[in-house]
Amino acid sequence: MNSSKENGFTLLEVLISLGILAFVMSSALKIFSTNALSIQRFEEKTMASFVAQNILVKSFFEDNLIYEEGFSLQGNRKYQWKRAINILDDGKSAQIEVKVIDEENNTVYELLGFKVL
Repeated sequence: MNSSKENGFTLLEVLISLGILAFVMSSALKIFSTNALSIQRFEEKTMASFVAQNILVKSFFEDNLIYEEGFSLQGNRKYQWKRAINILDDGKSAQIEVKVIDEENNTVYELLGFKVL
């Protein structure tokens, strides 16, 4: 009894399955890299919001509100910030605008607050 039927895959079937696997893996890699970039931007924006909130809270306790800028360290990153003051209602209130800027001079986060004088 000589059986001519052999078990296994042909070369064409193996090549097609490898091509499908390569396509799926490249799609998965693209999804993971896009998610990593999104997480990085979200983290940067969150840290910048902490800087802006700290500057705004500090502004509420200052008597002399003037334009100011500086740098803050948050999450082992250095953030530049600018605080602008607009006096409103004939000196009865102040609008405080805090901008946090990245290294390329792009505004990462902007926060607006009001203080009664």
